[in-house]
Amino acid sequence: MTDTKHQRLADRLRTALHGLDDGAILRCFDLSLWFGSRYASAYELPGPIYLVLDNSLIQAFKHRQTNTKRAVDALAFETFCTFVRDWSDRESHLALSPMAIFEHAGRRPPASVAEVEHTLAELRQLLGSTGLGIASLGFETPARLFERLQAIVADEVFSDAFRR
Repeated sequence: MTDTKHQRLADRLRTALHGLDDGAILRCFDLSLWFGSRYASAYELPGPIYLVLDNSLIQAFKHRQTNTKRAVDALAFETFCTFVRDWSDRESHLALSPMAIFEHAGRRPPASVAEVEHTLAELRQLLGSTGLGIASLGFETPARLFERLQAIVADEVFSDAFRR
């Protein structure tokens, strides 16, 4: 079965990297290894591993169809997630923080809990190709995330006023 997993990964990489220049291919492999080395550090600790996503990685998935550099970054993370999903024996999840979600939404406050639910659904779709489940950091429900996002906006307003 492992040979089948290896072959699927090799086929996917061959297709995805076809036509890219050597620099882009090297970036993909270097970034995949970088993700792997960070994972190895966390592997030594007990309990589930949460791969906390920042906005730059979310943007890589969001703009992968129109930006080659971002497509390479998303591919590198997907490749790393394939390793985690198919070969690691540790429970591992992607993790989203309120701040990453706020930045993904263009740093604007959501108008409603329904808008928050829509944003979460969009993120699940964007990140679905990783094959990993998504955990939340600092919120349990869309309503609680809505409150956290409102608090981030209030903090920014306060900080802006303080800087003036």
